[in-house]
Amino acid sequence: MKNSLFTLVIVLTTGITITAQTGALDISFDPGTGASHRLFSTSIQSDGKIIIGGEFTSYNGTNINRIARLNPDGSLDNNFDVGIGANGFVSSISIQEDGKIIITGQFTSFNTRVVGGIARLLQTGSIEGLSFSRTGVDGTVYCSTIQSDGKILLGGNFTNKIAQLNSNGTIDNTFTFGTFQPPIPGANNSIFSIVAHSNQKILIGGFFTEYNQILTNRIADLNPNGSLNGLFNIGTGCNNSVRAIAVQPDGKIIIAGSFTSYNNITLNRIARLNTDGSLDNSFTIGAGANETIMALAIQSNGKIIIGGDFTTFNGIQRNRIARLNSDGSLDSAFNPGTGANQFIRTLTIQDDGKIIIGGDFTTFNDIPRNRIARLHGDNISSIATNIIENNIAIYPVPASTIITVDISSLESVFSETKITLLDLYGKRVIETTMSDNIVNLNVEYIQSGLYFIMIEHNSNYYLRKLLINH
Repeated sequence: MKNSLFTLVIVLTTGITITAQTGALDISFDPGTGASHRLFSTSIQSDGKIIIGGEFTSYNGTNINRIARLNPDGSLDNNFDVGIGANGFVSSISIQEDGKIIITGQFTSFNTRVVGGIARLLQTGSIEGLSFSRTGVDGTVYCSTIQSDGKILLGGNFTNKIAQLNSNGTIDNTFTFGTFQPPIPGANNSIFSIVAHSNQKILIGGFFTEYNQILTNRIADLNPNGSLNGLFNIGTGCNNSVRAIAVQPDGKIIIAGSFTSYNNITLNRIARLNTDGSLDNSFTIGAGANETIMALAIQSNGKIIIGGDFTTFNGIQRNRIARLNSDGSLDSAFNPGTGANQFIRTLTIQDDGKIIIGGDFTTFNDIPRNRIARLHGDNISSIATNIIENNIAIYPVPASTIITVDISSLESVFSETKITLLDLYGKRVIETTMSDNIVNLNVEYIQSGLYFIMIEHNSNYYLRKLLINH
């Protein structure tokens, strides 16, 4: 190769591996123009397809109301046919073991069928027939989860604020709030998060201050019959809403939301509790998040991904997404660049460690991404297929002002050829289409550092590392 200091990571016809920056945008996930309005929920099927719910009425220019399924590359799965979809927002998605999909929200109909905030969809996207109850609830369902026995837990802003359904969608009357019976409400205000955990107990978080007329500020642990677990002692609890809950493998509980104290101890928007509800003082977050945390997920290595409306964590800039070490400190290895420009409301971790995020944002790290994006997780490599060995000339090395790319060695030179300069975070710095054998890229105003040049030609990819040094 002429004047080359560039290195192919692997020069094989089967593919090339590039280790990506943890927290960087995964550019292989391309949603096009994305969702027309905010996302509230994301869930991943066993086949890697992604179901999204929210307020949107189109995805990448295709009309689809509030619920859609995406292929693993971010494109719309046109085989998921929801008809006219939901007439109000979809706030949660839970996937059963048989692949059927429970959706909840503020809607009162789905594809013209009258429902009340909950519906079950087949894997095709159509609503299940009369085998699943159509009565629903009398308000908004913000959250749901499917228990190991197939029963469905609902939380939201409806009568009692919590309900348990049998697998056919009928109300489970064994879930009676203990010594109380309806219409005594379970919670006195909205439930935003609901999690089934050990011994069929149920954690709920929200804006409530009482459960079964017992003081319990914004967080509670319930017995399997819906009664309050009196052994779970939160003291004065949270001074503001709990928006997200996750349970670690050791049983400890991560809570996040808008609160700034727990049991009268200052803790900004995130805390870890012991199994008895007491504060885990080994979880040290410093100044914590400066605004609301809306979503959280625990990685297999014990690290914690958080998303929301915050712009700093413990005084360090992190725009709406961050990763914490298992002790609560900020993980500096997770670098999202400039992050999201607006709310992140939902996040889900794929089996390969990559992270699906959704919300109100329209850019991530200054790259257009309308309400949905995918980020690289730990030690995840980006795989580009059809990489072939070649003699493409790229010079000078190192570059300071102009980079010349010469593809004269390739066959069918005048077919569509795209040149992309990528930084180590996966951000497209320059993108152009070649109209001749040779193209000059002006890098005079690009920051010094290592980059990749990717050439896409006749469905093949050619990749080089590049050093820019002014």
